[in-house]
Amino acid sequence: MVTGPSVAPPQSGPVAEPNRRAAALSATVLALPIALLAGVGAFAYLGGFSHARTSPRGPATGPVPVTAPPSLASTAAPCAGLLNRLPRTLDGSVARPVTDAPDRVVAWGDPAIVLRCGVVKPKEATAIAQEFVINGVAWVYSDDHGTGVWTVTKRTVYVEVRTPAKYHGSASQVILNPLADPIAAALPLAAR
Repeated sequence: MVTGPSVAPPQSGPVAEPNRRAAALSATVLALPIALLAGVGAFAYLGGFSHARTSPRGPATGPVPVTAPPSLASTAAPCAGLLNRLPRTLDGSVARPVTDAPDRVVAWGDPAIVLRCGVVKPKEATAIAQEFVINGVAWVYSDDHGTGVWTVTKRTVYVEVRTPAKYHGSASQVILNPLADPIAAALPLAAR
């Protein structure tokens, strides 16, 4: 009988099982954090929990370009009183500086919601106009190329609020409702 070096058969059984388990555990320990990091990275890249309230570059904080309403002595004091009562945030958006007439104009958010105090009487404010009354403040509505234009009527001073298209359908709740009380407190009803 010829005998030569013996080659051990591959191990199977109780000794091989711990080696397999150790290899699987090592692979899992390495792969799990990598997969977790990849998932978190993809989540953050796609916006995370933000819901498109801000643009990808972040919310704008610079001055909002505005057109000033006419500067009249008769509107200076009422507008100053109104601007002092307005909320610093509106629908979660912080007040921003404006390029003109900060004593009569306020803006919030991006795209900006713009309030202008002391505007001229709008053509929509007629005897037969459909008015929306919110907390005792009457408003007329018009559309300016997709921007909602809400103007306070029946007060001593006209106030205009321009709302971006994203507020179509919700402006009365989230924009006009919080503005109605400061307007009512600052601007008396006009004599009939």
